[in-house]
Amino acid sequence: FPEGSFTLSSTPSRAMRGGVIVVMGVTGSGKSTISELLAHKLSDNCNVLWKYRDGDDFHTEDNKKKMAEGIPLTTEDRLPWLRAIRTDLSRWLTRDNEFVVVACSALKKEYRELLNGDVPSQPQVYYLYMRGDFDLIYDRMQRRENHYMKPDMLKSQFAILEAPDPALENAVVVDVSASPDQIVGQALSALESHPRWRHDFGLPGPSVQL
Repeated sequence: FPEGSFTLSSTPSRAMRGGVIVVMGVTGSGKSTISELLAHKLSDNCNVLWKYRDGDDFHTEDNKKKMAEGIPLTTEDRLPWLRAIRTDLSRWLTRDNEFVVVACSALKKEYRELLNGDVPSQPQVYYLYMRGDFDLIYDRMQRRENHYMKPDMLKSQFAILEAPDPALENAVVVDVSASPDQIVGQALSALESHPRWRHDFGLPGPSVQL
């Protein structure tokens, strides 16, 4: 993204509702890296502070132990984790001028519905889907160190992955084969073109020049 810029055409003149961007996808797709970079970029250019949260921090010790042993998590395993994330996100959604980018796999539609809470397509929650093919992400997983998720478990995640429908789930999609800076550029461009971004936050859309 070094060749581009991301700016708002004006500074918000009133309090805005809180908002959440969930960076979702299978393990190894780069969720944590992109979430942190995106939060920094949005904070630098949107005149409001976006914080970063790593969904892995909300896993139970039992879940972490299972993943370290190469045991895929079941929906039953994931439910307490998703509920803990939802509880944390609720405070961002109920306060003015509170914004967060969270890395969370959110692989199935029912998981995203749980994160949304009572509203099937929560206006203040956006999903950034990190889309990539198995071979690319598996190769990346083999190169990773100090992470409890075993590369062989990637197959189980692809098996249950339900890609979000941008028209129905307030989602945008980026291609993970690009560099991190390019992916962030894709994300900002997608948000800029999303009609609800401006409506939900009462903002003029970001202007992206690549």
